[in-house]
Amino acid sequence: MNANAKAWADPTNVRDPALGINASPEGFGSPFKGGANVLMGDGSVRFVSEEIDRKVLAALATPSAGDDAGSDW
Repeated sequence: MNANAKAWADPTNVRDPALGINASPEGFGSPFKGGANVLMGDGSVRFVSEEIDRKVLAALATPSAGDDAGSDW
């Protein structure tokens, strides 16, 4: 368990998409090498690669900002 992990309902439990995946305890991460499983707003789960462009990850993490993440991530 990550020492920086907080309860899922803790209002301060936020992740910074600018840190990428598996690159920092304060970023998104998982125990899987190469990426992380991510729950999408429609209920689906997708494996997102550590190699994803951080701007695309930020667009996916903040849909209300209106950023276009594209369709090929």
